[in-house]
Amino acid sequence: MRIDRRSLLIGLVLIAATACSSSSESSTTTSTEATATSTTEAASRADIIIDGFTFDPSTFTVSVGDTVTWENVQGVGHTTTADGGEWNSGSLSTGGTFSHTFETAGSFTYFCQIHPAMEGTIEVQG
Repeated sequence: MRIDRRSLLIGLVLIAATACSSSSESSTTTSTEATATSTTEAASRADIIIDGFTFDPSTFTVSVGDTVTWENVQGVGHTTTADGGEWNSGSLSTGGTFSHTFETAGSFTYFCQIHPAMEGTIEVQG
């Protein structure tokens, strides 16, 4: 008896789907809650997230005296480097953070020295 590959594949998919549908709803809820907690924790540690070769948000507004924190969550190194030389984080590996306190009002543009197409702006209000 010869088994058709397509029929075998369909059968395996149906078995896998049945096994997945029998998992408890509480474990799905727990997984969702864990994801929400991770996102919240990342947001509380950093004002700007470096991911996907972007600074998110690309424009961030603060007041004089505020400190801005960047966190690199991407699997490659990045910097946050002010165009005017006010700060340079050096290379931040995955999970690395850098903070800078803004003492004067103005618009401060910055970029990643490793990936110069990555750009952002900090608007500091007096």
